[in-house]
Amino acid sequence: MEVDYKKLGLKVGFEIHFQLNTKHKLFCDCPTTMKEKEPIAIIKRKLHPVAGELGEVDIAAQYEYLRDREFYYEVFEKESCLIELDEEPPKPINKEALKIALQTSMLLNCYIPNEVQVMRKTVIDGSNTSGFQRTTAIGFNGYVEYKGKKIKINQVSLEEDACSLNKKEGKKIFYKLNRLGIPLIEVTTGIIEGFSPKEVEEIALKIGMIVKSTGKVKRGLGTIRQDVNISIDGGARVEIKGVQKLEWISKVIEKEVERQLNLLKIREEIRAKGITTIDEKPVDVTSIFEKTESKIMRSVIKKGGRIFAFKLPGFSGMLKRKVSGDKTLGKELADYAKSFDLKGLIHSDENLDKYKLTNEFKKLKEILGAKEDDAIVIIGEFDTNGKVSEFVIKKVKTLLEKGLEKEVRGANEDGTTRFTRPLPGSARMYPETDIPPVIISDGMKKDIKNSLPETLDKKLERFINELKIPKEITRQLIRSEFLYVFENILKKNPEIDHKFVATFITSKLKELKRKYNLDLDELTDEFLEKTFSTYAEGKITRDAIEDIILEFFKSKIENPEEIIEKLNLWKLDEDEVKKRIEKILNNLPENMKKNKQKVIGMLIGKLKKVADVETITKTANWLLN
Repeated sequence: MEVDYKKLGLKVGFEIHFQLNTKHKLFCDCPTTMKEKEPIAIIKRKLHPVAGELGEVDIAAQYEYLRDREFYYEVFEKESCLIELDEEPPKPINKEALKIALQTSMLLNCYIPNEVQVMRKTVIDGSNTSGFQRTTAIGFNGYVEYKGKKIKINQVSLEEDACSLNKKEGKKIFYKLNRLGIPLIEVTTGIIEGFSPKEVEEIALKIGMIVKSTGKVKRGLGTIRQDVNISIDGGARVEIKGVQKLEWISKVIEKEVERQLNLLKIREEIRAKGITTIDEKPVDVTSIFEKTESKIMRSVIKKGGRIFAFKLPGFSGMLKRKVSGDKTLGKELADYAKSFDLKGLIHSDENLDKYKLTNEFKKLKEILGAKEDDAIVIIGEFDTNGKVSEFVIKKVKTLLEKGLEKEVRGANEDGTTRFTRPLPGSARMYPETDIPPVIISDGMKKDIKNSLPETLDKKLERFINELKIPKEITRQLIRSEFLYVFENILKKNPEIDHKFVATFITSKLKELKRKYNLDLDELTDEFLEKTFSTYAEGKITRDAIEDIILEFFKSKIENPEEIIEKLNLWKLDEDEVKKRIEKILNNLPENMKKNKQKVIGMLIGKLKKVADVETITKTANWLLN
């Protein structure tokens, strides 16, 4: 059944983050390459919440503190320094990154003030050693046009990227420091309403194309991250973080709308039974499981955990109800427990025989005074003394009393989402005292305006009309992560066959990725540009390029000329082509030489990687006459 999103009051807002391809990080001189694999040291930290400028502690910071985690930071020799370790004050803001942020603001029709202030945003999930992220609002009140309407751009900010998560070991969280401090552009939209999820996705694409017009956005998975705020009438604003692929956006919106509608429906059904709130408390029932046959429960007790149980009045049968895709209400509640680094929970709507817990749940029913219509939930906790169970109960209580709650969720590949933390408030912002305000003079604005890059819309028109590249290839090229590699190749080699280069970038690279399971993020711009320049200089054939790229992934040799030498792929001159063909022909039976076309086809197959097809054909025709 088709969903009427207008009728549901769908509202969406974006916070789109673009990692910038600058030489240095935002507040230090470390490079942004992220090439180092092995850390030289690991440091340990515990983070604590502090009051913001208004004297309040942010709710999300309080939640993170409750999780009681330890953070371990991997230090890299050339890609992190004392500033990333929060042991040295930051340097002045990166001018290259500032210029890109100003360009972006102008391309998005924003107002730019004459002075901007670096702010600190409290973040204690461990992704920043300091416990805060530095961010600077650059542009305000802009817009993009879509289907004749102006989509509001609230703000364009320049901020530092966070550490990248490496692994989790219980409450020990390991981060890599080399991503911390890489400049990010954050584009925040106003409320987008009156559009379908697919149209909203197209709006995000348009914003992305505009920012990419600067030519300074890094490529690869994770370099562009969309945070999507979603709500419907009667629901609640939910921020879904980490939507890494553009094509996920519409699916995530559809699944979130489905989730909110189904939760509201479950709420109505429970309240129709006369249950408008719950006042349950978790009970320590560890003793019931001391002789259990359940491996899961035995493991919890063996590790020093305690098992807590509680009932949910009127919820029998509800915990197996699907709320989003194949995700059930029981799995939704389990996500709350998982956010505290637990495995999840077990409830009475599940197949208890599978867990060997049928007898234990019969005893729990008596202890908790549960009726046939009630559900029972158990959670194995470590060092939290029932606080995780209390958190889950509170979430159900809020749903019944007030409805859906504002929260931050993470995106799954199937479009469903999972709870990560409460939605932060305004209490987490306060001024950065180590960096003075940045002056944006009228002269600077004028210089930026006069040097604005060509937008991707105009680029698309130029490729079609001037370069005569077919429309479909051009559209793929505009969206390709290798667009600016293509332009650099043409700039350095004006006489190169640009249609061939465009087709190779849009089709052949995808084919190689699919066929050989390649990670194209590893293919550097420099390697591609140098390879095509070598081709443009007439030193290799176009058929050799595929072998050169495959050898790059195999050997990790970063100089294409070394690979060409290793594989003997240098293009042969006409004399050498003649010698090679003569040698092959001398070894062929006379009767086979009579079929000239077949022989020429065979020669092309053997020599096309070291000689042009035209040269092979011409030489073979001459020798076979």
